[in-house]
Amino acid sequence: MNHNMLSNSASANYLDRGASGGARPKRNSPAPNGQPYVRFFVPPATPPCGLRFRYENELRKCIIYGRGGSDNNRIPPSIEIMNYHGSAQVVVSCVSRDPPYYPHPHQLMLLGQDEPKPTKSKLGKPNSCEPQEPKFKGIVHVVSEPGRPIVRFDQLRLISTKQKEAEVLLQERKLQKIDPFNTGFCIEDILKSVDYSCFRLCFHVFLTIDGKLVALKPLLSEPIFDKKVLSGLRIHYISHCSAPVTGGQPVVLLTDKIKKNEVQLKFFCEKTGWEAIAETTEPHYHKNVAIVFQSPRYLIHDIDRPVNVKLQLIRLTDRAVSEPIDFLLKPVEHTNRELHVKKRLKYAETPKGLVQKQLNIEAMQSAKLMNNQVQTRRAVDLDVNYYLDNLDNILTNFSPIGYQSNLIS
Repeated sequence: MNHNMLSNSASANYLDRGASGGARPKRNSPAPNGQPYVRFFVPPATPPCGLRFRYENELRKCIIYGRGGSDNNRIPPSIEIMNYHGSAQVVVSCVSRDPPYYPHPHQLMLLGQDEPKPTKSKLGKPNSCEPQEPKFKGIVHVVSEPGRPIVRFDQLRLISTKQKEAEVLLQERKLQKIDPFNTGFCIEDILKSVDYSCFRLCFHVFLTIDGKLVALKPLLSEPIFDKKVLSGLRIHYISHCSAPVTGGQPVVLLTDKIKKNEVQLKFFCEKTGWEAIAETTEPHYHKNVAIVFQSPRYLIHDIDRPVNVKLQLIRLTDRAVSEPIDFLLKPVEHTNRELHVKKRLKYAETPKGLVQKQLNIEAMQSAKLMNNQVQTRRAVDLDVNYYLDNLDNILTNFSPIGYQSNLIS
């Protein structure tokens, strides 16, 4: 593959056709009916922890590799042009993550492509390197050889753009008329919506068919995130660990540094399968580390006892979740005394209440039995004392002599 820049005639043709006031090149969508289209042979790697974006003046470089490689065996990203065997021109640029895919101010280059080359003096010694202005700054242009449909991008370097330099670079990109999705290139709209910690790679392929330049449908990579902002989700502190089942309880949650509008708070109960997303309230986010939200409503409002649920964070970009924490949904306190007494009576019929009730019954029966035994013993003691006190009279009345004398009288 020859990593040459676009020829002057081809680039002029592309720029003329890509002007906002002129006609755009024809884009063919991937189709199995023999029409040319482009697909990934090795898609760019999108690590879960992100890439470390680096500026131009940093010594270390940010290289975008292909998916499936290892630390010892790096694979470059590559595309494959299907149903076409001629020479193709590929334009690689950065676009925004979300539609309409605005041009992104971050820059790309093939390592060594635009670096200055030393010149030799008359004595044969190399002179100092003089910087050379590239033809197209911030984007990559390569030309594939005929008969080789796979185009590789070895040492594809990303150069992060500072916020204060974004407008100047976008102006240069506008002069180049590099706008793959024909967004109109409104710099004000781009600067308002630009996300410097995330972008996509756009591979725009141009073919020469019947002497005309034909543009295929742009091929987009998965979102690539900056490692500095794509940290793991974790809940560090929460102001309230419980709320009523009717919802509406304001809660403040502290977490790691996050991006606005990219995190949801999910409540769920594994037993019942209930799920709900909490609604954020003003001021929503504070310093990208605090979230203010309202607790959601539970599935059932008329509950007898608190319900244990879980709370976790969900990142919308990659669906990553945090470790869930426990949250308690409590029943509503009723002001009506009759309803309150009714619920207390109903709560007393729980297994624990039934056991306690049975124990009370057994205790009352034991006490009653002991009382009966005491009363019986007291009666026996009274009878014994009576017989002991009147023993002489009893013996006299019941002796044979006394009995005979009574008969004689």
